[in-house]
Amino acid sequence: MNHSDEVDEKTLDPKDPDTAASLNNLALNLYNQARYSEAESLFKRALEIFEELFGPKHPGTATALNNLAVSVAEQIRYSEAEQLHKRALKIREKVLGPEHLDTAASLNNLAESIESQGRYSEAEPIYEKALKITEKELGSKHPSTAISLNNLALNLNRQARYSEAEILYKRALEIKEKELGSKHPSTAISLNNLALSLSGQARYSEAEILYKRALEIFEKVSGQEHPNTAASLNNLAGNLEEQNKYSKAEPLYKRALKIREKVLGPEHPDTVESLHNLAENLDAQGKYSEAKEIRERYR
Repeated sequence: MNHSDEVDEKTLDPKDPDTAASLNNLALNLYNQARYSEAESLFKRALEIFEELFGPKHPGTATALNNLAVSVAEQIRYSEAEQLHKRALKIREKVLGPEHLDTAASLNNLAESIESQGRYSEAEPIYEKALKITEKELGSKHPSTAISLNNLALNLNRQARYSEAEILYKRALEIKEKELGSKHPSTAISLNNLALSLSGQARYSEAEILYKRALEIFEKVSGQEHPNTAASLNNLAGNLEEQNKYSKAEPLYKRALKIREKVLGPEHPDTVESLHNLAENLDAQGKYSEAKEIRERYR
C-alpha cells in the first residue's frame, strides 16, 4: 500500500463520525483503484462506527451498508451484496421516503445484485421503479436518468430483448453526450452498451464503430490497465470475431487477459472469461498448441 493510502486508526477517535468519514473516503479511493478487498475492510469499520453512533436505521448507516455492498459485489459475492442492499433500501424507504433519490440508488444497486445472480426478470421491475423515481425527481434529460435508462436497457439486453434495449440505450447516450460530453467515461459505458444491443441484432459493423469509440475513451480516461479498459477490449475483440476477423481480435484478447490477471487476479470470473476467449480465438485460427498452453496455465 502506498504511504498516502495509509491511515493510523490509533490517532483517530473510534467514536467520532469524522473517523468513519475518513475510513469511508480512503475505502472509496482503494475501490477506485480496484483494490476491493482492502476497501471492504475499511467500509466495514466505517459501518461499525455509524451503527454504534447513530443506530441501525440512520441514513448514514444506509450509505455505509451500500458502500460495503458494492465492494463485496466486486468480489463476486452477490448474495451477500443483495442482503446488504436490502438493508440499505429498507432504511432509506422508511427514513427518506419511497421517492427519494437515495432510495432510487438503493433500488438500482439491489437490482444489479439480483441480476448478477442471473435473476433478470426479478430485477427488471426494480430497475423500472428506480427509473420512475429518477425521472420524476430530476427530469428526463438528467445524467442520473441516463444511468437508470442504461441499467434497465442492460437488463433487457440480458433477456435478449435487444430492440427494446436499443431504444433505451440511445436515449441514455443522447443525454450523456449532451450533459457530460462525448469523452466522458459514462458516455463510453453507453457507447459500449448500445454496441452490445446492436451486436445482439447481428449489426456488427455498426457495433464495431461504437466499441472503438468506447475503448478510446476508457484508455484515455480510466487508463491502460483499468478493468473497464479490459472489458472494452474484450467486447471489441468479440465483435471482430463475429465478423471473422480472428487475427485482429487476438491481440485485443491478449491485452484484456493481461490487464485482468494483473488487476483482478487469476481466479476472477472476468479473467477466466478472457482466458477462455483467447483460447477459443487461437483454436479458430488453428493455433492449437498456443491455445493448449493458455489453458494449461490455469489447471
